[in-house]
Amino acid sequence: MLGVKSRWLQFGKQGAESAFKKFNELINDSVEQSHKKPITGFVEADATALVFSDVQDACLFARTLYFNAFFTVKNDTDERIWLRGVIVSVKDVEPLRTGTDLHTGLAVYGYSDRLLEAVQVEKSGFKGMRMVIEQSLLTGTVRSKLKTTIKENDFFPFKKLAYAPLPKRIKTSAKCDCEHRSCDDTA
Repeated sequence: MLGVKSRWLQFGKQGAESAFKKFNELINDSVEQSHKKPITGFVEADATALVFSDVQDACLFARTLYFNAFFTVKNDTDERIWLRGVIVSVKDVEPLRTGTDLHTGLAVYGYSDRLLEAVQVEKSGFKGMRMVIEQSLLTGTVRSKLKTTIKENDFFPFKKLAYAPLPKRIKTSAKCDCEHRSCDDTA
């Protein structure tokens, strides 16, 4: 979730806690509305990590989440929830994070490699509310299942990020395997 720092600066601790509460409610409501539930996951303050059985389920959840975030605003006094996320593949369902208790009474938590990479992509500096999806996950089948048809025209809600400050190894280009001409510049 974006904007917690500004809420803290403007409204103090109560502003940040209110934002965390709204975010938790948004995640829970969106999971309840999802066709498929996540296999595992967690919510931590203004962030969440969820694992779905396949990319289509993850994309459908993301669409529900963003739709719900958009429509949480009922009037001009409601505060909008701004989101930014990443969908990446995971191998097997490895633990998203692990904890180690130190003999000093402290706990140290570490993220799985794929979660750490997703966090770094999310924090890599691209601006605005969006969902970044690992390009290799956007197969023709996934694109077709997630398309929207408006007046007999198919709309594929994917766009390749141009000029994104992503790490070079993440920016590798892969061709879309779908037959739609409109996908040439997407991902």
